[in-house]
Amino acid sequence: MRRLPGLLAGLLLMALPLESQFEEPLGWARQFGTANQDDADGLYTDGRDTYVVGFVTVAVEGRSRREAYLAKYGERGRRIWYRQYSAMLDLYAKAVTGDATGIYVAGYGMGKAYLRKFSVEGTELANTPIDFGGSANVAWGIARDSTRDETFQFGSKGYDTVRALSAESGRFAIAGQVFGGALPTQRDLGSGDAFVIRGEY
Repeated sequence: MRRLPGLLAGLLLMALPLESQFEEPLGWARQFGTANQDDADGLYTDGRDTYVVGFVTVAVEGRSRREAYLAKYGERGRRIWYRQYSAMLDLYAKAVTGDATGIYVAGYGMGKAYLRKFSVEGTELANTPIDFGGSANVAWGIARDSTRDETFQFGSKGYDTVRALSAESGRFAIAGQVFGGALPTQRDLGSGDAFVIRGEY
């Protein structure tokens, strides 16, 4: 009990504004959005520029709708360009990566996942819907492997989500969550289990 005041003091310190802590090595910070709920979910940097994706909440015909965005920032935090795109219903951008040919954004909305490609100047080059059937196809992560392109499907009999992935030189790793089922060779441990997969293609 004697340690409780110290614990409370620590919790109070964690709740204080962090503005005074924005010192080196932090180079810059930018806060942006609308008057409603907004989010930044994915980030990619090429060593010079920074690309961020997420959603903003806008009012359309008397109701709120979420629209996806991709923004590019320069080395000193100057926003170079901003692209916002929408669908009839909510649309989310969850992950971003890039290479010498452009910037790739993965997200979901309208019951389908999607992959969009933009040039480094912000021009949309491609928009590919991804639909494996059912009513909820969701993309949470993206990774680029320049050695090959590959698509495969896996899952349990329940509701599965992939939250993060990595790929390089024909090898990949995937992590996520399984609800109410079990992946092949695995067993159901409860209402929601974590998983990690490593493989080659």
